[in-house]
Amino acid sequence: MLVQKEYKSNYTILIVDDSSRDRALCRNLLKQDYRYSYEVIEAGANTQPLTLLQQALPDLILLSASSSHLEN
Repeated sequence: MLVQKEYKSNYTILIVDDSSRDRALCRNLLKQDYRYSYEVIEAGANTQPLTLLQQALPDLILLSASSSHLEN
């Protein structure tokens, strides 16, 4: 018996990084995956990533290890 995997058609991903270049790189890599579609939300140093987190409830968060504006 062949079992087919069900794929979620749209995942929400929050990218948090101070560098707009790094956020663009992540976004472009995600666009290359044709198996899934992603809604990408970005947060930089001047935005409130925790507010976006609560509003969007993303499936995945890509967080820069050196995000200096995030404390605790």
